[in-house]
This record gives sequence, structure tokens and C-alpha cells, in this order.
Amino acid sequence: MTMVLGMREAGPVSAQLSLMADTMITRMDRVRNDILPGLLKIITVAEGLSVAFAGDADRARALILAARAGYLQDADIDGFIRRLGRETRDGRCEFLVVATVDTPILVKLFDGRTAKGGNEYRLGDSAPLKRRIDADRRYGTPGLSAAAKSRIAFLDLFNEYGVQLAKTVGGFGVVLDCRPGAHIFMDHAVSIPLDNADAAHIDLDVAEAAGMTQYSAACIASRWPNAPVLGFYMPQIEVGWIYDPLSEPDPVQVRGGGAGDLQAEVERRALAALATFPLGVPKTPVALVTVALTPGQADLLQGPPNALTVTNLSFRRGSRG
Repeated sequence: MTMVLGMREAGPVSAQLSLMADTMITRMDRVRNDILPGLLKIITVAEGLSVAFAGDADRARALILAARAGYLQDADIDGFIRRLGRETRDGRCEFLVVATVDTPILVKLFDGRTAKGGNEYRLGDSAPLKRRIDADRRYGTPGLSAAAKSRIAFLDLFNEYGVQLAKTVGGFGVVLDCRPGAHIFMDHAVSIPLDNADAAHIDLDVAEAAGMTQYSAACIASRWPNAPVLGFYMPQIEVGWIYDPLSEPDPVQVRGGGAGDLQAEVERRALAALATFPLGVPKTPVALVTVALTPGQADLLQGPPNALTVTNLSFRRGSRG
């Protein structure tokens, strides 16, 4: 199914909220799960307002876009939540909503019901992996906030297990830091063992010819707050994907160039998306929320400044997150 977590944890000044999700989905017209690229299951719809989903991915995106259209008209967060909530009665979709416009809000919408007031909500097959996150964060780096430890523990699952954590959980790990008025994806890098890469149908010829034992992938976030666009890049094979869910139902595949080229395309799309937000494009970008790279990973993110080849990946509709 999926792994989606929403967490509210104590911070040095105020509560810190996070949304975390994998990208793996099940395509109804395919025998195998779509491990890579999958779909981005966290969508920022306006300044300080984001939604994560599980279930029927195509229906979930359509419902989020419809609720967003209403929000752009009335700026009513409660109305946005009600619009989404009443569409969960058939059980096809579930949602987590985080709003940090005024009072921080974290709610779960499922089966026509609304759960609120809690510090943690889960969608999909998150329980076993969440127990692992809880265990790992107890031994996290001293001095980090509880929220930071949880985010790092979540991403460490992908470093340990690669792109398939469980039968229906995998792809890339995505973390959204939900600050007051600004929701920001976290930059990070992950190592993918070759046997795991094979399961995701990644071409192994490059790795085997070079004697490598793993691939690396970098999550490339926009420098602009609330940008609903995210990229992932695999430098050894010069392939990446850009997730732009407000504009594209499926990720866009990018070939050639380096991480900097993909970053430029992410920023171009981010600015186009932000132009549709109530407040428009922000005046200044923000400092990225970054997970430190392991030795050698920073070098892997460099690539030749070649022109990118951008390809829309069109799949037959019908998929579950």
C-alpha cells in the first residue's frame, strides 16, 4: 500500500510538524509495483498548507486539486478539510492535512471521519516501520530536536533497505518540514544496493562495468518556500525524475546533465507553480533543510553541464499509493 506519517513534536520554540512518505505505488495495469519513480504523495497546495495521501492515487490527486480550487477562492482551511474529508466515505482515499498558517493543524481524514488533536497519524503500512523509527531516534545525535531525529530515522530506513523497504513500501523517502507559513522539502542522499536497484528495474550495466556495489540517489528540493516540486537524481546513470503534481499527474523523466541542471529545472517549475499560489512567488528563497551526506556522496552529485532531455512519463491511469 504505502507509508505516510504525519508528526507533531515539541520544538525549541513551538511545535514542529512533518509529513513523511515513500513514493512507491501499485499500477493496476502492471504485475509489478512501480518502485521508481512512483509518485509524490505529499502535495503543497498553498502557503503553509500541504496534504499527504494513500489509496487510489489518481482519485486522491483529483480530490486535492478540487479542494485546492475551493481554497484559492475562500482561503478557508476548515472548508478545505471538510471538502477532502467528505470524499473519503467510500474508503478509496485517506489524507493527512498539515496547516501552519495560523494555529498549527494536523488531521487525518479517513472513511468519512476526521481525527485531530493527536501528535502522530499514519496511513498505509506504516506501523512496523514506525516502530523502527521510534527505536532509532532514541539513539539519535545528541542536541537534535525530536522532529529532526524522527526525520533522520525515517530517511535512514531507505539507506538501510534501499528502494524497497517492504512488499508495498519503497521508492524514495520524502520529508516535508512544515514551518509557520513555509513548507519545505528536505534535501538528502540515499545509497541503493545493486540487488535492490535490480528490483526497481534500474539498468545495472554501468555499475557492474565500474565495479560498483551500489548506486546513489539525491533528493533535490527547491530553494523556494512552499514549492510543490521535487527532484531525484541518480548521478552514475545520469537519470532523474521531477515530481510536479500540481501540473503533471506523473513524474517527468530527465536524462543527461548533472544535479545542477536538474536543480535548475526544479526551480523553473517551482516558480511557475508558486505563481498560482495566493501570495505569488516569495521575495527570497530559504535555506534548505538538509540531511548531511555520507563521505563520497557529495562527489557523486556532480555531473557534466549537459543539456537535459525531459520526457513526460504517461502511464495508463489506475494506481494505488
